[in-house]
Amino acid sequence: MPPFKPYSPSFVRTGFPIVLLTLGLFFCRLLQAAAPVDPYAELFPQGTQITFIGDSITHGTTDSTVVKGDHYHGLLQAYFSLRHPGRKLWTKNAGLSGGKASDAILERANDKDIYKVLPGVADFPNVAFILFGMNDGGYTGYVGGTPSESSKQARRDDYVRYMQRLIDDLKAKGVQPVILSPTPYDEWAVKSSSVSVGYNAELANYADLGQSLATSNDLLFVDLHTYMTNQMFAKQALVPGFSYTRDRVHPDGGHILALYKILKSLNLESDVFNVTLNNADTPTVTAATNATVTGLY
Repeated sequence: MPPFKPYSPSFVRTGFPIVLLTLGLFFCRLLQAAAPVDPYAELFPQGTQITFIGDSITHGTTDSTVVKGDHYHGLLQAYFSLRHPGRKLWTKNAGLSGGKASDAILERANDKDIYKVLPGVADFPNVAFILFGMNDGGYTGYVGGTPSESSKQARRDDYVRYMQRLIDDLKAKGVQPVILSPTPYDEWAVKSSSVSVGYNAELANYADLGQSLATSNDLLFVDLHTYMTNQMFAKQALVPGFSYTRDRVHPDGGHILALYKILKSLNLESDVFNVTLNNADTPTVTAATNATVTGLY
């Protein structure tokens, strides 16, 4: 995979403000089994600008330009801030509610500002996470019936065609894409909303298509669908009817699972901070990573 190409202008940081010790401790526990090698500096060098492109799962319910603390991109920003507080990173939410891969084509949108992170600094970001699929497959067509195989294949072909065009456009502008599979559709939860029977299995096909696109383009790929589906089934086996979605589509309570899978797939270092003390009458710090300890007695 080719290295990312960071811009290196001088500008004032406007990054994520949440740096909480409790969240730091949470991430330490959550990621304690992650690989010890940290490719963070290679993937996200100083000054990296990151755009998150996707549908309403990325967009959220308010201003689409801001990463949200309870969404996967806001949680990822929190990890960046906690794990490397001195590193300058900027993020932009470029999600579009109801969007499909075809809606994200740069030349079709004809508006580079939707991807720009810091106006006046660079026309395009360095890294773009791409999360489509939920709308591309047409889940409403599975309510009370099943689309024809030809219709399903036509939608899959459109997804691949427009994703490839998006990838090509981004790479031509020096942007490194990271492909995320769609998140699951929960047709098993006990909810009053209508059910698109069989749609989660169709989304598995989109996850496979995303993997193929990533492989053929030498890109990073994160399979959210398989991991989050397995976690959903495991929880529902214990609590029948459970769902981390509010409407079968939007994984409101599942964004933390998406974050975990992204961090594991990128092989980012597990520890937010690490401190080792000796067990003497007068304790001293024997090792400290990303931490300074004072006031011991």
